[in-house]
Amino acid sequence: MATGRMEMGPTGRMVAANLRQLREAKGLSLRALAAEVQRLGHSLSPDAINKIENGRLLGAEQEGMSSPPVRRMDVDDLVALALALGVTPNRLLLPDPSWEGEVSLAPEVTHESGVAWQWATGERPLLDPNATERVRRAETAKFTAANRLPGVSPDQVSRAMATLASWSEGATLRTVEAAKPFLSKEDEGGEGLD
Repeated sequence: MATGRMEMGPTGRMVAANLRQLREAKGLSLRALAAEVQRLGHSLSPDAINKIENGRLLGAEQEGMSSPPVRRMDVDDLVALALALGVTPNRLLLPDPSWEGEVSLAPEVTHESGVAWQWATGERPLLDPNATERVRRAETAKFTAANRLPGVSPDQVSRAMATLASWSEGATLRTVEAAKPFLSKEDEGGEGLD
């Protein structure tokens, strides 16, 4: 296990920036956001929220660190903050959905923002652009199966995505149409793909 200083990665930096932007857009002070998180049954002080937004570790200044390590946020913090801000955890993890550009998901993984959102919402996998069509189809089928809500048919997904598409000028509809060849025959009442 690695020890020592932990650098903030791209997702941590995105969460820090989004947390501050969303908090300020809602007109919440650090104290007010901490109180809302507390009301939800999770403990996160105004100082802790400030250090998450600024990427500093609690108590680092008192320990005399010249360049304090980051204040790591666990998934419980992430979910509590998302609930308190009235957004999904994805909204803290990814840029504003209207933003167009590249987003770094990991130090060596960068994708266009819209593609990252589609991946995060289970609409499409992040595929290797150099993969063969057969590999891309297989990976898409596996991703679709792994990310489908239990009890939700492909037809229901298609109808919901078509509705969303009408709201987003057809971009999602193109995604639905592109995914249809990757649905298993079992999804369409047939035998299924092996």
